[in-house]
Amino acid sequence: MPYGETREKLITAYIEAREKLVGFSQLEHNWDTYGAPPISPMCIERAGKILNMLESVGEKAPTPVPTVDGMVALEWHSNGRDEEWEIFIEPANR
Repeated sequence: MPYGETREKLITAYIEAREKLVGFSQLEHNWDTYGAPPISPMCIERAGKILNMLESVGEKAPTPVPTVDGMVALEWHSNGRDEEWEIFIEPANR
């Protein structure tokens, strides 16, 4: 695959990841119907900074996921295999 296409896909994946993060700020109490709290704005901000760092080194974009305890997880799934990496971002006051 030509370099330009690879870079374009990477940029698109990071744009989508950031859009997901922004959407987490709209989640209200009970967003999962099981009483989950809203996602911490500090967690969203920290996850955004991590996305910026990862993109700057050309790393594959993770998928941001809201957690039921009000935090953010960044997940990488490998080509449909049962392999997963996760980073959980907590607010500073935890």
